[in-house]
Amino acid sequence: MKFATLIALFLFLGHTSSFAKYQHNAVEKLLVGIPKDANYLRLSIRYVWWLVHKLDNPKKADVILDQSEKIALKINDYLSLVDIYLLEALLRSRVSRFDEMFSYLRKAGKVITENKLPVRSQQKYFGLMSNYYWLKFDHANATKFAQMATKLTEKYHLTDGITTAYLTLAAENVDVEAKDKKRLYDKMLQAAYLDSDYTQRYLAENYMAAFYLQTKQLDNALKHAKESLKWVEKYGRRASFSMAWILLADVYLEMNQPKLAKEYIYKSLKMSEKIEDLNRMADSYTLLGYFHFYIEKDTEKAINYYLKAYEIAKKNGNATGEYGAYESLATIYADAKKYEKAFWYQQKAIALKDSVFSKDWALKMNKLELEKKESSLNLMAIKNKNTVLQRNLVISAIGFIVIMSLGGFYILNSRNKFRRLQEQQNLRNRLSADLHDEIGSSLSSISILSEMLAMQPKTGSNPEVMQQISNDARKVIEKMDEIIWTINPNNDEFLNLEARLKSYAVPLLESKGIDFNFDFSGDLENRNIEMEKRKDIYLILKEAINNAIKYSDCTHLEVKGILENEKIKLTVADNGKGFDQNVITQRNGLKNMKHRAESLGAKFEIKSKMDEGTIIFLKL
Repeated sequence: MKFATLIALFLFLGHTSSFAKYQHNAVEKLLVGIPKDANYLRLSIRYVWWLVHKLDNPKKADVILDQSEKIALKINDYLSLVDIYLLEALLRSRVSRFDEMFSYLRKAGKVITENKLPVRSQQKYFGLMSNYYWLKFDHANATKFAQMATKLTEKYHLTDGITTAYLTLAAENVDVEAKDKKRLYDKMLQAAYLDSDYTQRYLAENYMAAFYLQTKQLDNALKHAKESLKWVEKYGRRASFSMAWILLADVYLEMNQPKLAKEYIYKSLKMSEKIEDLNRMADSYTLLGYFHFYIEKDTEKAINYYLKAYEIAKKNGNATGEYGAYESLATIYADAKKYEKAFWYQQKAIALKDSVFSKDWALKMNKLELEKKESSLNLMAIKNKNTVLQRNLVISAIGFIVIMSLGGFYILNSRNKFRRLQEQQNLRNRLSADLHDEIGSSLSSISILSEMLAMQPKTGSNPEVMQQISNDARKVIEKMDEIIWTINPNNDEFLNLEARLKSYAVPLLESKGIDFNFDFSGDLENRNIEMEKRKDIYLILKEAINNAIKYSDCTHLEVKGILENEKIKLTVADNGKGFDQNVITQRNGLKNMKHRAESLGAKFEIKSKMDEGTIIFLKL
């Protein structure tokens, strides 16, 4: 009875914001004295939750988890074993030991599969997997696992550890319109307040504040930043305080309250230095750089802080931090009219982006910010009539495209060295045409429009021309990304085609509120697809999904793929309004799909009825 009372007391404490020293000692004594059974595991896991959050003692948590793992294996308590592995993975994520994190996640997944554990365990596993892939800049898999987690949450009305997946989806959907993004963030915040893990509330409030800060709704940003700090004070570890203070400083800077901003920046820096949290130290130095450049107008101090942020990011393997420091330094030197240095730092940022962020989502995550910064540099140069720098930027861009194209052809030649010469030449011709027609015309447009701006008076402004330059630059980046993906031999498995398709479709479907399901068989995912075919298959499926989103008014879309008798069978089906197939359509999309299918030697069929939806079949 005494033990049961203590258990009840401790579980009650899980929903309070304090954990007194005597309670801490009582639990440790209890863990030593009680039988090592399922009740022990239940209590130890709850205690570890406190250790990894409010008590901020990861070393002790790790020791208890090691002991608990042995007990769980001995008594075959697989539910507890999964929770133990997921907590071990969480601890590794906080110190950027991602290989170890993935190892524990893989263990958890194996236990869940082999023992057919309930959806509660599956959902928590999928959620933390989405977080792992987000930390690794793998957009496709982050989105995939987050969708799997949220689907289980909403179907079975789960409430334990559900927020992680929603946080991932909010972070991944950076390109959707503000109103659609707001809907995602509202859903995330709602999940956090249903979650039995109260630490998720300060993370969700933090994300909401950042969203409102980005959209310049500063009163709302401040409200949610304060709410985040409130939950940190109740449940957060020390690093969480630093994160909350940095956000408040950012908000106060935007609200033109530099005194308060400076106070919170230094609070964050002091805390992060005390606990040796390199990520938060880099954030603090970055914001100090911003503060001294834009508020104090002290360029030298700003440069010094940005360089400190860069050094820490480099030491910690934080490529995003390195990239941000380079971009900021480029902006500072451009403002100081030191265009040679500005150009050098901008080139370093581009080189880092190409080498590190070219994988999947990370490239897209930074694309808009890069365009914004490049446009700022161009405008600064124009205002100072430094047209030489502009021409150098355009020439460098053209050189970049040419180098990437030649590199692509080198990979292509290596991949096809055992294939017939005619096939090799045909593909080269197609890629060459793509480069010439689409990228060549876009670069010409950028060059002409830039020269037009350069010839304008110093006070001149032409936002329409700048928007066109931005649009053309975006087209170049997207087309190069498509060509590089096509010729990269690492993408030959159908699984990579599937991932790319999802990275395109999921944000669009989410933003339109369309329910969806992607279902590809395992044998198909492991199937190699020839480079020439892969691009056409992707473009057919992409066009089919795009048409459904644009024209069908559907509420559900399903994409399926199987391997049957060595033939690939793919379908895209929606429950929309359909169309009359007897009426001749002028849509180029349908014609393009048919033309691509013919070039593949594939069977292509469309079935549609008014008010009954549309199904598109592709078999090859």
